[in-house]
Amino acid sequence: MSTTVSAPAWSFAAVRHPEARVVSAWMNKLQRPPATEGQAKLMRANPGLAEGMSLDAFIDWLAQNVSARGVDAHWRPQHHFICDRHNVRRVSFLARCERLDEDLRSVADRLGPLEALQRVNVTAGEGGGVELTRGQRATIRDIYARDFEVLGYD
Repeated sequence: MSTTVSAPAWSFAAVRHPEARVVSAWMNKLQRPPATEGQAKLMRANPGLAEGMSLDAFIDWLAQNVSARGVDAHWRPQHHFICDRHNVRRVSFLARCERLDEDLRSVADRLGPLEALQRVNVTAGEGGGVELTRGQRATIRDIYARDFEVLGYD
């Protein structure tokens, strides 16, 4: 019997700065009327969330709920997607949304040509003109501390 040892698979994940991700989730999920049954279901499945709630209230809600089992993927810490149960990162490369075109060229250099990505579900403007306060930034940093560390965001 022959045993073939292969090199570990090369993998990548796209990640987003935690602050931008929080603002985007708030704008997309809570500042628009629920346009789909999926959005309405999201509100029902997350007690305390409310259409039109303030950003401060949403950040406070995240601080209380983001560690809950089964928390929605829109605000689940990103390291949960890319780390194993020992918090060891299991992807070879992180493509950042903030420089996605450049990072996808790096992926294509490794894997070969990629089809162009279509941009869908884009929030108008970068963060919709929302300027986070120092306190909001500090709370987001506390909530997503492991993401800041694992993903290399400052």
